[in-house]
Amino acid sequence: MTLLNADRWLYTQLTTDAQLAAALGGRVFVDNAPLGTQYPLAIMTFVSSQQVGNWSQDRIMDNELWQIAVWSNQNKYSSIESIADRIRAVLHKASGTGVIGVVFERQTRMSDPEGYKAIVLEFRLFTQ
Repeated sequence: MTLLNADRWLYTQLTTDAQLAAALGGRVFVDNAPLGTQYPLAIMTFVSSQQVGNWSQDRIMDNELWQIAVWSNQNKYSSIESIADRIRAVLHKASGTGVIGVVFERQTRMSDPEGYKAIVLEFRLFTQ
């Protein structure tokens, strides 16, 4: 599996779930969102990848780290908590074509000086 396949798989998972589709309205992007996009929105970002092999250096799978940030233009995290919870429920322990499995690793929060809030979820994808 390539990184492009991994982001397409993640995008599909996040946009085909009925609850996330209702909450995000399809506003799921890779790396950044277009200016003027309505909130809330989710941004997927590739962080790193490591090839996993055996003693003979055969590639068995890739170990990929991805972040998904759920952004709100409201000055409170509670406005996006349910979306972050649903993303975790949809992705943790999921698998599919080219994806052996997904593991939730951690969650952090961040804000910017203008009052925008984000909940950032990190997932480990094991892909082939």
